[in-house]
Amino acid sequence: MLGATGRGLAEAVGVEDDVDIIVGTFSKSLASIGGFAVGSEAMEVLRYGSRPYILPPLLLRPALRPCARR
Repeated sequence: MLGATGRGLAEAVGVEDDVDIIVGTFSKSLASIGGFAVGSEAMEVLRYGSRPYILPPLLLRPALRPCARR
């Protein structure tokens, strides 16, 4: 984990305010499936350009449990 609060490389080097999109995966870190992308206006471009590559996987309850916020 990088950064003082575990928010990654951008936090570790102090450039979080310059980052437009943050992406992450649940498949590597939480032994689950799926991922996420969060951000600003740039998210609209990401949604539009990546639509052909977005596949809705079947999310099983046991796979979602590690991703749930407690």
